[in-house]
Amino acid sequence: MVFILNKKLTSILAAGAILLTIAPATGNFVRVGNNVVHAETFKSGTEGTRTLKFNIKPKIETKVLTYGEPVDLIMVIDGSGSQIEPFNSGDYPNKRKINVALLDALNLVESLPEGSQVMIASYSTNTADSYAKKGVTKLISREDAIKVLKDVKDSAPESKYELEWYRVWEKYLNNAGDKIFDKSSTDRPFEEVYEKEIAKKNKYVSVVQFTDEWVQDEDIDKSFADWAKANAKTFMSVLYPKTDGSLRSETMMKAVGHPNIYNARGKKDSVRTINLIETFRSTALRTTTSRKEIFPDGVVSVNAEKGIDIKELELISPSGAKEKLEHQPGDAISWSWKGKFAEQGEYTLRYKFTGKPTETKTITGVVNVSDKEVVKGVDTIVPEDKPALDSLDTKQEIIPFKTIEEKDPTLPFGERRVKVKGVNGKKLITNYYDIVNGKRVGTSRQESKVILEPVDEVILVGTKVEEKVNYKTIHKGDDGKVLKEENVASEKSDFEGYKYIKTESDNSDKLNVLTTHYYHKLITTYKGVDTDGKEVILEKVDGTKEKKDFKDYTFEKTETLDNGDVIHYYKAKKADIKKEPIKTGTSAGSLIVPVIGLSSGVGVLGIASYLVKRKRNK
Repeated sequence: MVFILNKKLTSILAAGAILLTIAPATGNFVRVGNNVVHAETFKSGTEGTRTLKFNIKPKIETKVLTYGEPVDLIMVIDGSGSQIEPFNSGDYPNKRKINVALLDALNLVESLPEGSQVMIASYSTNTADSYAKKGVTKLISREDAIKVLKDVKDSAPESKYELEWYRVWEKYLNNAGDKIFDKSSTDRPFEEVYEKEIAKKNKYVSVVQFTDEWVQDEDIDKSFADWAKANAKTFMSVLYPKTDGSLRSETMMKAVGHPNIYNARGKKDSVRTINLIETFRSTALRTTTSRKEIFPDGVVSVNAEKGIDIKELELISPSGAKEKLEHQPGDAISWSWKGKFAEQGEYTLRYKFTGKPTETKTITGVVNVSDKEVVKGVDTIVPEDKPALDSLDTKQEIIPFKTIEEKDPTLPFGERRVKVKGVNGKKLITNYYDIVNGKRVGTSRQESKVILEPVDEVILVGTKVEEKVNYKTIHKGDDGKVLKEENVASEKSDFEGYKYIKTESDNSDKLNVLTTHYYHKLITTYKGVDTDGKEVILEKVDGTKEKKDFKDYTFEKTETLDNGDVIHYYKAKKADIKKEPIKTGTSAGSLIVPVIGLSSGVGVLGIASYLVKRKRNK
């Protein structure tokens, strides 16, 4: 037995789901791509047997099904002051974050299976122990929860002095009735409220939280997070950040092992609603996986040249069941079977052949699975030697294989790798002579017969060229000044006199990635109000500076704007008015005009005349 292999011949994978294992067989066999070709030569008059074995492994198709089993849902809504800011996203960017969150909460509750129950809770700030307020409903039915959320979905603080939605929520609960809220309740951890709830609970409980990006000092209630991880089927958070970028809330949640986070920013309302519900259902409801085996179709055929007899053909399944191959009509010697390989395991194709040809004849058996040839037997029967041994000469010649190059964009440029190892073929050369008086005469007649086809060698030639990506980072002030340039991808930095605003990235050119960090140039303004009530700019300087004194002005207050600028306010001092002392005695008398009794018609000229006369008399 001769094995001509370019790789270890133990198994062959075909059609993605078919594992072929070839049993040992008499004769030569070679591997051509994913096929195994058996080859053996038999003498005229002898009987040959070919056995081809291969394994069938079905393709497994899995499908995850979500069952709508009732669930208890603890719904936690962030009622802090930042939630009343515009969301800056979705179909209505000016809509408050709290109202977007309440609408999403309503849609989520409406999607819950029948029989589900909901406990709605809120709090006023994000701290390590914030999930412990009295603003918690009882464990109410899905239908009651829908009514509550419809009542409050458009609510907001009634005045600018109510900076937290939580205050609105508390007012609503106090008027909601005993079915929804226990007015005698006090601040308690949300998990304790649920555990002590007297209503009959469902088999599963899940938690969903609606919040935003959080500021530097905000934190997650770790005790509640630990309880949720231990008891809830899922603990999901939905975030409504008003800007892009990294979020402290997300960082703090992941730090306590809470990764089920959905960022609602940058999505249309309809898309956000669908994504939120699908994300929740995939983690909060019970699922099961169905498994289906898909067996492949196949064709088995055995063909022989004229003059060869084929018999005892059978296809044997792994369980031992036998399938007969049908003889095909026509002059050709052809048998075949077509159908589904319905069992997992090793199949066997076996057939016998014989004949006494005057020239070399070929018998071919082929197995195709899912339209791919996976195993093949090519046997030959050669004619008997002629009686006069010196009437012919035979010899075998090598048929060199060809080398074919294929370009491969996945290999580095210039690298060469053998895909199919070449195998030389063989041909039988026979020279026939005429014999006269026991001697060869005349010119010989030559016959050539290919007994083994060559296998072309396929060489993969790499064409992949590595591309270098250039990164550049610019730090730029809103005054147009470039604060710093770097030929690397870097994070934002601190610059004296500037405050970070935002970051933009340009990835349109994959080989040249530009990141720009924008900063606001800080300004300190000294603003005054003069004695006429007009605003005047006393001074304006770069950076953030402390208050200072200005002549004739009094400092009143300092204001820091959202962009970091500082304004110091001043008011002009009142001018001092000096009063003349009241004169008395004779000197005073000389200035007093006795106008009492004078006619109102005297006027200014009459008084002047009077003064002149009085002076003369003196």
